Amino acid sequence: MKSLKVNKSPKGQLVVQEFRNFPFNPKRFFVVSDVGKGETRGYHAHREESQILVCLRGKITLNNESIEGVVSKETLLPNECFFLDKLVWSEQTYEEEDTILLCFCSENFNEDEYIRNKDEFYEILRKENEQ
Repeated sequence: MKSLKVNKSPKGQLVVQEFRNFPFNPKRFFVVSDVGKGETRGYHAHREESQILVCLRGKITLNNESIEGVVSKETLLPNECFFLDKLVWSEQTYEEEDTILLCFCSENFNEDEYIRNKDEFYEILRKENEQ
């Protein structure tokens, strides 16, 4: 979890992050909004893609499970970002109305790159741990 630099003034606030500080060069981004309070999204992992999740408004609980079997629960608040590496099963629960998530991605969209079945994710985890 990393807090972003916030510049506040009477005219509003400005939040800046330079891409040179990212662990990858972003190839795409998407925004998730209008998700009901308490709703959970995600339920997948990526084979190759890494992401930077940025909470623009509201509050998001991240439930992540890495390929190493490490389970984490993080709370993402406005102006905070979280690095989500490849091969991490992630679920995001939107804790407040009007929550907005901005996501920067290391790869262009490719449906074949997604792992949408948790049993398949656990099979990959098992194979990785056998090596």
